[in-house]
Amino acid sequence: MSNKKTESENNFEIAKKVAIRYGFSDSSDFMPVKTKIIKTYKSPDMFGETKETICELLHSYIRSNFHKEKKVKFIFHSNIDKDSRKYITRKPGLKTAKICLSSIGLDDAFAEAKIISCAVNILNEIGHKDLLVKFSSMSDKQSTDQYLRDLTASVYKNIDYATSECIKKLKKSPEEAHKFIHTNNELEEIRYMIPSYIKYLSEKNKDHLQETIEYMDDHEIPYTLSAELFESTGHTMSTLFEIIDTKTNKPIARGGRYDKLSNIFFKRSIEVVNINFLVDVKHSGKYVVKKTRPMKPKIFLFHCGVSAKKKILSIISKLEKEGIHVAHKAHLSSVSEQLAESEGRKFPYILVLGQQEILENNIRIKIKKSKIIKNIPIDKLAQNLKLITRLHK
Repeated sequence: MSNKKTESENNFEIAKKVAIRYGFSDSSDFMPVKTKIIKTYKSPDMFGETKETICELLHSYIRSNFHKEKKVKFIFHSNIDKDSRKYITRKPGLKTAKICLSSIGLDDAFAEAKIISCAVNILNEIGHKDLLVKFSSMSDKQSTDQYLRDLTASVYKNIDYATSECIKKLKKSPEEAHKFIHTNNELEEIRYMIPSYIKYLSEKNKDHLQETIEYMDDHEIPYTLSAELFESTGHTMSTLFEIIDTKTNKPIARGGRYDKLSNIFFKRSIEVVNINFLVDVKHSGKYVVKKTRPMKPKIFLFHCGVSAKKKILSIISKLEKEGIHVAHKAHLSSVSEQLAESEGRKFPYILVLGQQEILENNIRIKIKKSKIIKNIPIDKLAQNLKLITRLHK
């Protein structure tokens, strides 16, 4: 009985702890503030609970010092603790928690990559092993509307290859028809005849999507471009992504970049990326949500250069799976800001990844206590770190 209770409690705790080790703040440090602004939106049916939560987070960010100082914020939040700054006890009947990861204030593709990397590690930890990441991107509403008009014209031009159900959906909603065409096996031929939405993306959006995907290259996670990920509301102006379980072929996490929302509701330009876990994360009915203390790792991972920045997340992910937790400011490109962070915390071990290290497939470690500096092969980093941290306590 105790084992079952422990298992049910651990699922939520694992998600929270992995997120905090990745540098996400516990939402008790940064509470979503409910706002009535979203109720004035003209099409509430198109808005949804996910974007409502994002608006609450944006409202909190605008009211915080983080916004005044223009600082980036990574947040772990859930339906368990969104209404309390300290503690909340749920009734015995509540057995699940909906959890999300958000990044606010960062326009770099690193935001999407960090959220996806963390989400994959969380899903691995709670039992999902066969994962596939799907990517897509959206353009501005004008380009999207033009695509849907061209899609409609193309289907009618090649109507002999379309099914009656496809035509029915096209009359009802071109967006719905788009998704139907890209998911229905009977419409494989017409898929080659309709225009590709990628051609309607701006060069900026194409580059951002490409950069997001490049971050995944060193991860041991399969990914693919997917035309079926699509949204025409105008809220999403860039990347869309989805994590599916390949055994069931069902999505278990979904997210995207929603920079447009802050302009719609708050008349400000604030970058925001969010992912929602679509699976229920179990926890005990008597569970008490407490403020989780941030991890205090002994290792700081420092990077220098674009290629090092793109590789750093895969290194963090692999170390995380080995139970080695590292601090980093990987979203920063400035060398001085990273140095200030590492010196301020007085980490006993510093890892350095630069252009030279990438070429040599090494990573440099500095042991402050003994003043030793040595190179370690990246593929043997975890086992070497375990040995070094034991020898130089």
